[in-house]
Amino acid sequence: MRLKFLIFILCLSNIVYAQQKDFIDYVNPLFVPLSDTTAKDTIIKQEKETENLTNVIPAVGVPFGMTQWTPQTQTSEEKGLAPYLYKNEKINGFRGTHWSKGYGKDYGSFTIMPISGNLKTNAQDYASAYSHKNEISAPNYYKVLLDDSQITAELTGLARSGMMRFTAGKDDDFYLLITPNSDQGKGFIQINASEKEIAGYNPVYQMTGKPAGFSGYFVIQFKKKPTNAGVYHGGQQLKELSITNKKDLGAFLKFDLKKGESLTLKIGTSFTSIANARENLASEIRTWDFEAIREDAGRIWNSALGQINIETDRTKYKNIFYTSLYRTMQQPRLFNDVDGTYPKFSREHENGINSGANYYDDFLLDDTYSSQLPLIELLQPRTAVEFANSIVLKGEESNWLPIFPGWSGDTKTMVGDHASVFLASVYTKNLYGVAYRKAYDLMRKNAFQSPNAQEYEDGKGRRSLRDYIKYGYIPRVNAVQDTSYRTKHLELTLAYAYADYAVATMAKRMNNFVDYQLLAKRA
Repeated sequence: MRLKFLIFILCLSNIVYAQQKDFIDYVNPLFVPLSDTTAKDTIIKQEKETENLTNVIPAVGVPFGMTQWTPQTQTSEEKGLAPYLYKNEKINGFRGTHWSKGYGKDYGSFTIMPISGNLKTNAQDYASAYSHKNEISAPNYYKVLLDDSQITAELTGLARSGMMRFTAGKDDDFYLLITPNSDQGKGFIQINASEKEIAGYNPVYQMTGKPAGFSGYFVIQFKKKPTNAGVYHGGQQLKELSITNKKDLGAFLKFDLKKGESLTLKIGTSFTSIANARENLASEIRTWDFEAIREDAGRIWNSALGQINIETDRTKYKNIFYTSLYRTMQQPRLFNDVDGTYPKFSREHENGINSGANYYDDFLLDDTYSSQLPLIELLQPRTAVEFANSIVLKGEESNWLPIFPGWSGDTKTMVGDHASVFLASVYTKNLYGVAYRKAYDLMRKNAFQSPNAQEYEDGKGRRSLRDYIKYGYIPRVNAVQDTSYRTKHLELTLAYAYADYAVATMAKRMNNFVDYQLLAKRA
């Protein structure tokens, strides 16, 4: 049967097909759309081929949200270790995640786990078996039955906040465990039982293991008041109501819950403070109605997915397409609070205010500059403008246009100049509202100025620029050694040449013909 794709790209975000269809019905977050094989076969195949480096988690939330919500089958934030692996047989919690795809890592995350019976605080002891037959996964909703406790868990979420609902399947003691997922034995958690609230944070570490200079903060509020509470670390349970910087630290709360009763949680997150996490929650979720928030998130996803309408009788092709489109809207990640506060780029515990617009991070430009970002420029131009201004703001705060921005800093692992390509792409599409003069000054610095020794060590600028200008290419022996490009001198040469072409194109349109001629010749 011949497949006909009629693709309507609507550039105004308020013109959608959401009234006509529920596009989220075609999305399966557990599906890797690589072939015509089943979701299960494809996921297992990918996990086997790439070990733990899978991109596939059933991420719940809204497009480009600060925090996603996902079941957790692996407790670590280790590089390349996704929170959820399809082949794992036990769930040990439900995570507020900032997972970065592929070879990235999670950071500033925390996990909530419901258990029944005796109190256990070691993940190996309380992890529960589950069946994929009892999973429901959508962009705005996740549901699963935990076999061991017979507790049903449900997740939904918005940009900076989320809700969880746990329903008891039997009459037994009911506990919640809340764990900041620090691999370094850091973090903080505090219980305020009278206010039915828990707050805490998890310090962020980059892929290199270096402290990133900010934390992931969270506030969790409960509809019911706990009957008992305490903290733990390393399997040891304590009666205190707060704990700081201990290995495997967390808090436990006991609730009076009968079979069939539900406990609902509201959760706020932030990258700047506990107070702002609380304010983000108060701004986004003003109800205890779980279904209402689920429907709000569904409307947001339908609006975003509905900008492209596929006409075909083959539902399978719609599943492949809309699942892929859903994955293009996981990152970059919203980084500012509702009041505009955000952690400054490449700064140590220093916040700024970005008023009137959203600020984003985790661009991972090597993987997105030539594919995902141009798509967003077409589908969501206003969002693309905010992306571009976020890149420029990073450049102003670190004095260099970023190379591979993530974890609120340059990660040193990549050495192209793809931010320049993205900014030139936005400019040539005539998207208004970007600080193009500031952008060009930063692009020009990357193209003509080599970083000093400390800047080189920090991963700033084009670190192989001197050889590129001297020879017209980058010799293998002189490639940047502490990156994945240490043996990819040809690929790096082409990346610089393409960036030169992009900057030259922008220079010409800005009537800067001197720069245009120099860069066009280099390109």
